[in-house]
Order: sequence, then structure tokens, then C-alpha cells
Amino acid sequence: MFTLAFESSCDDTSIAIFKDKRLITMKTASQNEIHSLYGGVVPELAARAHTQNILPLYYEVLKEANIKLSDVKLITATYAPGLIGSLLVGLEFAKALAIINNIKFKKVHHIAGHLHAAHITQKIDYPFLGVTVSGGHTTIYIVNDIDKYELIGWSLDDAVGEAYDKVAKMCDLGYPGGPIIDKIAQNYNGELIDFPRPMKYKKNFNLSYSGLKTAVSIYIKNNPNYNIEQLVSSFQVAAIDVLTHKIKLAAKYYNLKRIVISGGVSANSHLRKLLPTLFKDETVYFPEMKYCMDNAGMIGYLGILLYEKYGEDNPKTVNPKASSRLGVKLNK
Repeated sequence: MFTLAFESSCDDTSIAIFKDKRLITMKTASQNEIHSLYGGVVPELAARAHTQNILPLYYEVLKEANIKLSDVKLITATYAPGLIGSLLVGLEFAKALAIINNIKFKKVHHIAGHLHAAHITQKIDYPFLGVTVSGGHTTIYIVNDIDKYELIGWSLDDAVGEAYDKVAKMCDLGYPGGPIIDKIAQNYNGELIDFPRPMKYKKNFNLSYSGLKTAVSIYIKNNPNYNIEQLVSSFQVAAIDVLTHKIKLAAKYYNLKRIVISGGVSANSHLRKLLPTLFKDETVYFPEMKYCMDNAGMIGYLGILLYEKYGEDNPKTVNPKASSRLGVKLNK
């Protein structure tokens, strides 16, 4: 069975094709060049770029997979959460294909897709501690199955990736800030600035990044001749320190032996090196690099599993949602 998958929740247009549960092709059009001029994603520009990218990308994946739309038996698409204009482009394109051509359709939650991105290439049993870290989300879940999520921790303000982008903007480093800061920090081994670790020692699993971001801003103001390598390295160590501490705390508290990290920040080299060293009896999983960012592969993979378990959704009744909580919230 061939499955066609769409992801357009933010600024990446991504389309993938699966044969059964095997990903055979995926194409993603990035908008970094557009949004780098503004130091962050501009929703209206993102939606416009999706409309320009989606049709050529669609033809490209069909050609590379050497199939026709008539070969496709299932279409999956992200419906929430995300930028409403961006979601509309991918979701409505997918729904139109499904309705006009009488193809089965399945909606997929963006965060649930991220939580299963590592499953595309790795076998990971349930339950596991699932952590999504990106420019839009910093959340910690207990994942019991493809449709059973318990939200136990989240950022009370900025997502960790958002903090990276804002610090990079303060330093005129460009966008997206995460990869730029990570690359600069890899070359620094000197003394670190003692930036705060907000909420690190709170007894819940929540996080906060606005205070750290503000501390960096104040430091820049008071030290105009700052060392850029020292500054971004110190920021990164502080940001990742709090995150890894909360992950370890949650895994130990709930006695979970599998930890899955996903989202754009899961590509961060410091996080990938540090986190596995903090666990002795647990296994830490990361997606392959191409599945860390927003991608249609994760949407297609989870969509297939959800379709097999629950059947199709009616595309005529599926609407995009800018915000949509995944699972049951356990923490307060």
C-alpha cells in the first residue's frame, strides 16, 4: 500500500511517500532564506511560500517514487498544532486530493508525529519518556501507545528552540539560531558565564527559558565587547543543563527505561553527546538527523499506524487547529 503524507505546520513544506511502512521518498522545501531576513518565522510569508512550494514538491515526490496518484491508497496530513495559514495549505491540499480521488484520509497531530519520528528507523517499545524540543514546543510526555499520551512537563514561556533563535538574533548571528549557536559553541573550551538555570530545582518537570534569555540580553547590554563564543557556549550549556536535568528527573520518577528525544533541537550536538552519559540503565533514542526537523516522514509513519488501528477520518470534517493539546495533562 502506498501512503502520501503532508506536513506544513510552520515554515517547512514536506511531502513523503511510504510503501507499506517503509519510507521510499521524502522532499522538504525550507524557507530559512525568507525568514532569516526577520530573525524568525513570519506567518503570512510562511503561508505564501507553502502555496508556492507544495505543487512542485508533490509532482517531484511522485516522480521520484515512480508512482501515480491512482496508486496511493492513503493520504495523511498534519492538522494541528501550528501556524493556521501554514496548516491550511498542506491540510487542504491533502484533503482535496483525498476527496476528489476517493482516497482514504488520516489526520495526524504534529507533536505525536515528532514523538514517533525515531520509530521510522528504530524499534522502540512502549512505554517511553517522549521529549519534544523545538522552536515551537518543549514538552515531556509519557507515551504509552500511538494514541495514549500523558503530558507531565512543558515550558511555561519560551520553547527552548525559540530561546536559541532569540539569543542568535540578539547577537546578529542569523536564523535559524539553533544550528548557528551549536556550531560556534563546538569550538569553545574556555571559561563559561554563569547564566541562571530557571526552575531547575523545582520538584515538577516544567521548564522556563524567558529568564535565561533575559539574562543573556542584560549581559550583552552590560558587556558590549563580549566574546561571542563564550556567550553562546554559556547560553547553550545553561539551556541544555536544565533540559537534561528535567528529563532525568522525569525518567527516574516514572521509572521509564526508554527516553526518546525529538524535534529540531534534538539535532543539537551538545544534547546528543551529553544526554546518553546521564543514564546507566536506560536507553536514549534520537531520530536520524533528517527526521529531527518538521518532516512528512513522521506524519506518514504515525498516520499509517493510526489508520490501521482506527480506520479513516472524514476529510470533509477535519479542520486545522492552531493549538491542540496532545494527551492528558498530569502535572500542574
